[in-house]
Amino acid sequence: MRRDLAVRLFGNIMSLEMTALLVLMVAGFLAPVPILMLHVVEALVQAYIFGMLALIYVASGIQSQRMRQLKEE
Repeated sequence: MRRDLAVRLFGNIMSLEMTALLVLMVAGFLAPVPILMLHVVEALVQAYIFGMLALIYVASGIQSQRMRQLKEE
């Protein structure tokens, strides 16, 4: 599961980088400021999503451990 989160985060970041590179190649150097603002927004969204996925992963691990403890009692 941890590898899934890392691969998903890498893929999302790489796709935005490739899109930004493509836009810069097509539009020239007239569009760097909006692209930089897009990177800031993307970083905030990625941090939120990755945090939520990590929270869900940890919570499910704690819940399954708690369920095992309850079954043993």
